[in-house]
Amino acid sequence: MPRRLSDLDAENCYAWLRERSGEDTGCTGFDAGGWEDSTWVLHSIFEQPGGDGSVTHDDLLRAALRSGDIVPRSEGERILHERCTTIGSSMSMSTPRPGWMKLRWRALAERLAIDLSNNRYPPCHRWFPYSSWPATLQPANEGTLDRTCLEELVDALSSFSGIGRDTPCMAYYSPLANGARFDQICIYGVTLGDIVKLVRPLGNQQGTPNNFWPADESWMVFTDHDLWGTKVSGPRSLIDALRASRDLECIDWVPTGGESRS
Repeated sequence: MPRRLSDLDAENCYAWLRERSGEDTGCTGFDAGGWEDSTWVLHSIFEQPGGDGSVTHDDLLRAALRSGDIVPRSEGERILHERCTTIGSSMSMSTPRPGWMKLRWRALAERLAIDLSNNRYPPCHRWFPYSSWPATLQPANEGTLDRTCLEELVDALSSFSGIGRDTPCMAYYSPLANGARFDQICIYGVTLGDIVKLVRPLGNQQGTPNNFWPADESWMVFTDHDLWGTKVSGPRSLIDALRASRDLECIDWVPTGGESRS
């Protein structure tokens, strides 16, 4: 079972990770370098076949607010709903809804006539033209792998790890993914196959870790709290296997100028 590390053990455990992340503080996760190759695993988009694509997630929310089906829990939440547009993406680890089908980013990009290779920012909501997504589309999870992607990624990593799903790993949750607890370092010891057990749908860690890696540091998984994709770094043989996967959708994103953060 996963085991939470003490503050001292956690500090010692991730010191090397901070060093390999430059000036990154780890507030949204550590984008560390030093591996042979890397690629981005795109979080799953799902589509409801035959639905009404003219209604958006924001339309549904506002209708629920008007009817009283959703009641703001505070004045701040009321103001947030009033002033903001709901994109439709979840920051909790999702699973496919019954009857919904996975829609590849490239297929949606072709449908919308947009170029996924020409982006200033890493994979995120900025890659698509929607301010609020059609309710027939479930956008990619933000800041967490979805259940489908996690299972497929763990299977792929198991093939390149010493003892497969039993490989000892460390898993780091950034302060933003840990209930905004900036005075804590949240790291767990966990086997690769038990990463999903860290997710607490009703607790602080509603998604997958921002970083997890094996004890030998041969590969690294990085999910920024603000992004819709997960960067995997490691030996070229592993990264090539991810690129060739029939289940995972990967992209070798590089910034097209300017800032490279969402």
